[in-house]
Amino acid sequence: MDPTAALAEIRAIIADYQQGTAPTRQLVDLVDSLDQWLTRGGFLPDQWTMPDNYPLEAPFHFGVAAMVTDPAEVLEEIRSCETAFREQRGKLVELVAGLDRWIITHPGKLPAQWTANRR
Repeated sequence: MDPTAALAEIRAIIADYQQGTAPTRQLVDLVDSLDQWLTRGGFLPDQWTMPDNYPLEAPFHFGVAAMVTDPAEVLEEIRSCETAFREQRGKLVELVAGLDRWIITHPGKLPAQWTANRR
């Protein structure tokens, strides 16, 4: 698993969604893989640990990202959206974009599910 490449693809799909097209099945697969990787204690994507090396195109997820105040709650909602992605694919994109933006703007504040196995 290359979490840096996975997050780059996730961000590209979110950008496509903003343009009106997005391979949502691929988004579900990538988010699920990254979630499993991080839940098992895998290292974070470089975009989240070294954001200065990965400049974001402005406006970053503007108009798409869900408002995030509790990243653990949002991750649980993402997981439930993955299960029913056909009905909720727009919501999944919004939640993933919001969680990505949260992690960039709140360094070190990850969902609890991803920190339990971190050393």
